[in-house]
Amino acid sequence: MVSAPLFAAAERGKQRQPQQFLLAGAFGFAGNSSASGGGNKSEADLASGLGFYLGNLGRVNRNLALGGTVGMTSWRADSLPVDRSYMIDFDFLMRVRFPILPLNDKHDALVAYVGMRTGFTLSILAVKDAAPLEANIGFGFNLSPVGGLNYNFVDTMGIFLEMGYGLHMAWHQLRSAGSEYTGRIANGEFALNFGLNFLY
Repeated sequence: MVSAPLFAAAERGKQRQPQQFLLAGAFGFAGNSSASGGGNKSEADLASGLGFYLGNLGRVNRNLALGGTVGMTSWRADSLPVDRSYMIDFDFLMRVRFPILPLNDKHDALVAYVGMRTGFTLSILAVKDAAPLEANIGFGFNLSPVGGLNYNFVDTMGIFLEMGYGLHMAWHQLRSAGSEYTGRIANGEFALNFGLNFLY
């Protein structure tokens, strides 16, 4: 016969780990863009850009959480023949958690973490009207290591602030002066992200 305490412990072990829905805005700065294709290569400083991401994050255990995000980043480099353009990311998200203060028996009030977002990128180039260039939607990847703090002030909601570096690389089919070739865009910039998380 299984005793009541043992049965209760088994039920607690089956409980679902806490989840978080994430909503974040991003500010990119101090970046650089590199463009190559058709035998040409150029580099330029990136103007400050804005972005956002939505995601869901589930704890695997006290120190590890896994999930996914969908986000968009805007960018512009004056010396390249493109206006403000966009990278749309579909990412895997991982956080290594370092709990500092508990909130209750299920959630932590204050958590420091290091994390990584990486995945698939769609690149949309807005070619300047005067540029003799046409571009298809590009495909590539992104990689963004971050470090941050998460503060949950109630057991349903919190805020987080994180700092990191974002790398995007995408390849486009380009047409110019009657010829077609593959071009590559590589952008790297620092990013400051601020967001809300909803616990469930």
